[in-house]
Amino acid sequence: MKIDTTKVEAVLMDKTVSTYRLAKEAGVSQSTITRLRNKERLFKNITVETLIKVQTWIDKNGK
Repeated sequence: MKIDTTKVEAVLMDKTVSTYRLAKEAGVSQSTITRLRNKERLFKNITVETLIKVQTWIDKNGK
């Protein structure tokens, strides 16, 4: 699997994708997504595990 960090960041910051939906379907905590969107956490500090989960969600949903 190749992780496209640009796409991952775009999806995590895209407020048209609800925090609840992304958290539920990708398996990422809502607090992680919310903190990123509110700029309380930097994208560069995200874990590899989270990157993989979101990339898997992108691949599955064609985002």
